[in-house]
Amino acid sequence: MLAHSKLHPRLGRTLGCLACLTSAFAPMHAQSKTDTVQTIVAGPIGQRADSTLSALQAKGFSGVALVASKGQVVLKKGNGFANRSNKIAIAGNSVVQIGSNTTDFTTVAILQLQERGKLSLTNSLPKFFKDVPADKRGITLSQLLHHQAGFDQHLGGDWEVISREEEIKKALESKSLFPPGTDRKYSNNGFSLPAAVIETVSGVSYDVYVRDNILKPIGLNETGYLLPNFAPARVVRGYRDGKDQGTFLERTHASDGPYWNLRGYGGMLSTVSDMFRFCRALFSDGPLLKPASRNLFFRPDEPIVLAGSALTFYFFYSRFPGVGLDIMLSINSNDSPAMQVRQALDVAVGAPGSQGGRGGMQVAIDMGPPGSGRGRGGRVGGTARDRAGLNAPVNIPDTSAGRVLRKYLEAYRDLDAAVMRRFFEQEVVKRPDDTRTTDDRTATMKGLYNDMGFLAPIQVAITSDHEIQVVFRAAMGGEATITVSVEPATPFRSPGFRVER
Repeated sequence: MLAHSKLHPRLGRTLGCLACLTSAFAPMHAQSKTDTVQTIVAGPIGQRADSTLSALQAKGFSGVALVASKGQVVLKKGNGFANRSNKIAIAGNSVVQIGSNTTDFTTVAILQLQERGKLSLTNSLPKFFKDVPADKRGITLSQLLHHQAGFDQHLGGDWEVISREEEIKKALESKSLFPPGTDRKYSNNGFSLPAAVIETVSGVSYDVYVRDNILKPIGLNETGYLLPNFAPARVVRGYRDGKDQGTFLERTHASDGPYWNLRGYGGMLSTVSDMFRFCRALFSDGPLLKPASRNLFFRPDEPIVLAGSALTFYFFYSRFPGVGLDIMLSINSNDSPAMQVRQALDVAVGAPGSQGGRGGMQVAIDMGPPGSGRGRGGRVGGTARDRAGLNAPVNIPDTSAGRVLRKYLEAYRDLDAAVMRRFFEQEVVKRPDDTRTTDDRTATMKGLYNDMGFLAPIQVAITSDHEIQVVFRAAMGGEATITVSVEPATPFRSPGFRVER
């Protein structure tokens, strides 16, 4: 699952009545029980976006997009196939998986329960769970939502058959990576515990809570796990390397939603229309959250990118309040690099920070000069996402090793096979025991890009003139460490790179 424009997780509602919310969404087509609007292409922005995505479809893009300008939907359209075997085309109202964008609903639910006096973000685990070990007794709900609890990224497979009680026990017995609050590590299972809190405090299942307290107040009907009762033919299938990954509805799940290695942080289904309305409510004055609660996670004045990965590969929501742009993009195949598609769409609609924009914002996925950028999307079939933001990216030192690493990142960002090959030919010296060809190295770099997206340096762990180790935050969640050593004399070529994820 994945990340923001500072790459933050922020959600929100505000004051107001349903009439206010309806007024805010007036430009949007009315939504009934089933969204029947399949295609909208309107105005220059919509036409540019449609032209760009149609051209990308010829290069492998498959997915559905919604673009709104100042609240008016100017593009809502599918490209490619939702089901390749049955030749079912993707439509603007197709049902897609939103990956770790599910965590936004978890965060809203916890904030709502705090507003109602049922809990506090400062509450620690013993308030909700029994037999909490000493190293985890100080973990608070706030630390869980900010990935500061010390849990590892994954504690099991997404589709593992595991109950709520088993999930809690497994999380509490897992090894802590650091004392709570002292560091940050993206953790999927760190969101399963808040999901368990939601169920125990509210007395209803996660799916029911989200429906009754988040979706119904803003008039949404096509978001959730099982309660929307989606027609299987409307649900977009995911494809990776040409292989059908299926849909969530085809996977083994409990009677009330996914099992607990996925509940609360992934697997949720929705449409681009529903997600647009949800996000508009999130950053507007509406019936979800009070402003003070919303602003803890989702400031309405900040550009932001919320993204996740799942069986449908990637889901993005990009928000640019300064120019009134909202962009929803779901991609169900890795035939075309997700980040490249996202950037091309940003350029087409003139998003700030893109080559076609007017500046004013450094979008988190925009690599920019050394020291800025973005990272990885998480595993397909899984739901790993980094939601913490790139508030203080570090600069890569101007050393011999640092300069080679910068060139590596430039080639990585360019995503051009010729540029990548030239980098390996000019900057890397081949070890006698290394049997890989330049094409092999290029393919490896492309594979890394497809898995992680842009990389933002967040910590220089080792630095000397001839060696550097940098920790990067990946656009779609998680981190990677790249270690580079170079020869001690000019031209300071590198015998290789070590990438650890």
